[in-house]
Amino acid sequence: MRGRVVLVSTMAAAVFVATPAMAHKSPRHSQSSRVIATGTGEARVLPKDRQSNASIVAAVDVAHQLAIERGFRKAREYARGYAKLAGLTLGRVLSVTDVQPTPGYYYGGGGYYGRFGPNRYCGFVRERVGPPVQGQKPTFKKVHRCFVPKFASSTLIVTYSAR
Repeated sequence: MRGRVVLVSTMAAAVFVATPAMAHKSPRHSQSSRVIATGTGEARVLPKDRQSNASIVAAVDVAHQLAIERGFRKAREYARGYAKLAGLTLGRVLSVTDVQPTPGYYYGGGGYYGRFGPNRYCGFVRERVGPPVQGQKPTFKKVHRCFVPKFASSTLIVTYSAR
């Protein structure tokens, strides 16, 4: 069953990626024409203190806002190109949808899941003490670690009016 879920998820993602935009021109009413484009933006996460959860959370938020702006600009760029190819003039924004990633360990819009839970990038992990010795159980200790995501991303679907 798990293989089927992964296959269906992969197929759905492939369809979504393969169709980033659409130009629609109504044959009867040119005022109802629209262009739909998808834009993805990314931004590096650069915390001031890599050992502070609060600093990492603040840096992820800043990076996510920048990723939204970049995704919006990329969607507009694609929409202009699609409208030009379809013989339309791009109008105002009709709607914007923020595409949410599937739950799990991700750094994206709507909720950030660090290694230790939502907005938790620092915590305790078990670390082995000393080299492995055959015939003996390994000894572990708890150590505090922070895991900083490399980037934040945002994918937007933007619908524009067109004439």
